[in-house]
Amino acid sequence: MDRGRITVSLAEYEEGAVRFYASDLEELERLGLAYTKARVFYNPDMRSNRDIAVAVASLLGEEVVAADIMAASGVRALRLAAEAGAAVIANDRNPLAYHAIRLGIRRNGLEGSVDAWLMDANLASLSLKESGGVDYLDVDPFGTPSPFLWAAVGAVRIGGILAVTATDTPVLYGVYPDKLFRVYFAHGRKVEFHKEAGLRILAAYAARVAAVYDLAVRPVLAHATRHYARVYFRVERGATKASESLREMLGWVSYCLRCGWRMIQQGRYPPKEESCPRCGSRLEKLGPLWVGDILDEGVVKPTLKKLNECVWFSEEAREIVESLSQELGMPPLYYDLDLLASRRKLPSPSPRAAVKALRSRGFRASLVHCEKKSIKTDASIGEIEEVVRDLVGGK
Repeated sequence: MDRGRITVSLAEYEEGAVRFYASDLEELERLGLAYTKARVFYNPDMRSNRDIAVAVASLLGEEVVAADIMAASGVRALRLAAEAGAAVIANDRNPLAYHAIRLGIRRNGLEGSVDAWLMDANLASLSLKESGGVDYLDVDPFGTPSPFLWAAVGAVRIGGILAVTATDTPVLYGVYPDKLFRVYFAHGRKVEFHKEAGLRILAAYAARVAAVYDLAVRPVLAHATRHYARVYFRVERGATKASESLREMLGWVSYCLRCGWRMIQQGRYPPKEESCPRCGSRLEKLGPLWVGDILDEGVVKPTLKKLNECVWFSEEAREIVESLSQELGMPPLYYDLDLLASRRKLPSPSPRAAVKALRSRGFRASLVHCEKKSIKTDASIGEIEEVVRDLVGGK
């Protein structure tokens, strides 16, 4: 495509049930440029993200109206129309992306199902709100979603789904505590369960933003995969619901870096405890974060069923949601078995063996979708250590 002095090579790609156009990734590679430099962005590694999005949107029933406010190549929007049967708004502020989206609409014969918009993402959300809102809204920026949620929460119809991706995971996972506070108004640092803490901090931030508008958002599916964190929210209306959500579902985690003891406490303010009751070390305080469920069985299991029904969904997407289904009903915050064993100078046990051993002792336990050497359980840190010693033959 030639626009004056700008020449952009577009390549045709296939994903799911659609074909679409984006910057030629092979050409970028030959030029020594990363895919992030693409003028029309497309990341093949986010395929499972889009697979799960289509499956979740499919649960909303017939005559669904959906929007992707940062659509880039438009692949997600095209798939929502072709695979979930939705009427879709595909928006991007980049004129080149807008052109690629329109090409994709024609290529798939979706002129009556997908409408291309060319505007700022926040303006798109406000326009959607003014026109009555959508049933499914996707916020998937390059970096933090924080600046886009203020407009996006009001663009979703009551009972609809707001899907949010964050790719600023070093911030969200506590590597940069100062920036974490600036961007998400949360205290934290990198700890053994940092990926789940990041998901819960993102959920808490969205809940606080929604409450400003007398809206309540409740996480129904969340996963940390590759370089991103992803949370799906059900949107509800009412000042009372919003207040209840903040009062009952926001809280803090006290965590001991030395021995791994942790405590979860509901409330707006950090716990008063300063020292670990187990070893006496200073406690880290993380929060506010979402301390309630971030997985809803009524969403997770039907999503898995949908992923298993259709041949175009990736195996990675099925594995993610299958693993999430095993975490249903489990207490928050996983345990890193490598770290736990190293504290006691023991070999690390098999996570599957640890889960089996804990269950045999009457505890709930599961593997974790985002950390292969971690487990979730309602056993205490001391009880987990005892199981680990028994498994590896320690004293």
